[in-house]
Amino acid sequence: DRAFAYCLSLRKATLSPNVPAVPDNCFLGCDALEVVEVPIGVQSVGFQSFAKCAALQMIALPGGLTSIGRYAFYDCSGLLMIQIPDSVTEIADSAFIGCPVELTLAGEAGSYAQTYADRMGYPFTDTRAWYDEIAAIPTEGEYGLLIGEAEPVETAVLPGVVENYRVLKVFDGT
Repeated sequence: DRAFAYCLSLRKATLSPNVPAVPDNCFLGCDALEVVEVPIGVQSVGFQSFAKCAALQMIALPGGLTSIGRYAFYDCSGLLMIQIPDSVTEIADSAFIGCPVELTLAGEAGSYAQTYADRMGYPFTDTRAWYDEIAAIPTEGEYGLLIGEAEPVETAVLPGVVENYRVLKVFDGT
């Protein structure tokens, strides 16, 4: 608990794959936290784990996660999108209290994430639609993402996993 709470200069956090849960209050009040990498294997996000992380705008939670605890993202004033895997079966009603009204929950249509979004009044986007325009391509033993031509955008949200491979980096192909 409170492992990194109020570390005001912490900007990026990568959790170990050996951690089964994001502990209660782990990143509470980390105002500068912008990027969090939660690995496959993490099963739950605890009480106030990311509460008051004002700089956090987007987060993709891994497949296998089953629950998001009370006030987990409380008062994350910059949070605009959270990708929730279809393995999640429990989200506390208070998980996103204090987040912007623009917060969009992303997940698979028909999943618990969509049911929760509908019940709580959050916008929802179907991540399966993303795969219609994104293809995994082999590149020297790794996989890259090939994204069709599109109009320039300010922000792009990419899936954390494509065809059972984690997305580790994005490049422009040049």
